Amino acid sequence: MKAAGWMLVTAPTAEPLSVLAAKEHLRVDSDDEDFLIADYITAARMQCEELTSRAFLMQTWDAAFTGWPGAEGFILPRPPLASVTSIQYTTSDRQVHTLSENVYQ
Repeated sequence: MKAAGWMLVTAPTAEPLSVLAAKEHLRVDSDDEDFLIADYITAARMQCEELTSRAFLMQTWDAAFTGWPGAEGFILPRPPLASVTSIQYTTSDRQVHTLSENVYQ
């Protein structure tokens, strides 16, 4: 079952390419465009992640599902998955519960 919605909770703390490396490739000597180049690096990473449906750097996502999966399990967005913080579910009486870690893998 695919996620019905998902939201970025914690963005990556660094980018896969430094501004210095990008400036060397672009042959830019001044520091005038550093913020613009940094924004371009972030935008390029985000676009590539969107196109490939993969996460290139460590980040935290919150995924929401509209039901309980069958044998196929949950299909989590943006692999590869490093860890699961918690699995919470809402029952028909609108009570929120946290699934025990020893129940899933």
